[in-house]
Amino acid sequence: MAISNVLLVHGAWHGAWCWAPLQRALDQLGIPSHAIDLPGHGISPLPLGDLHGDAAAVVGALEALPPDTLLLGHSYGGAVISQAAAHSDRIGHLMFLAAFALEAG
Repeated sequence: MAISNVLLVHGAWHGAWCWAPLQRALDQLGIPSHAIDLPGHGISPLPLGDLHGDAAAVVGALEALPPDTLLLGHSYGGAVISQAAAHSDRIGHLMFLAAFALEAG
């Protein structure tokens, strides 16, 4: 599996900041990566929401990225990417890192 782009989704009580070391490593491998702050986390101006709102934020972020993006979720981020996968055709692969994996939908 060739990885051409990665979107990183943090867990609860985290933010995009938690991915900085991994992003540096991916950069050294020549793999572009992007990390987002879910609503109510990090520097997101949006209020804390629910799973569906968090998944919608991920789907929105995917619109600005190339198709076939690898979506990586940690902890609660796994539930978010599971939900996002049901609403986007721009995801190449899902990767769960010590994460909750939900059934589609």
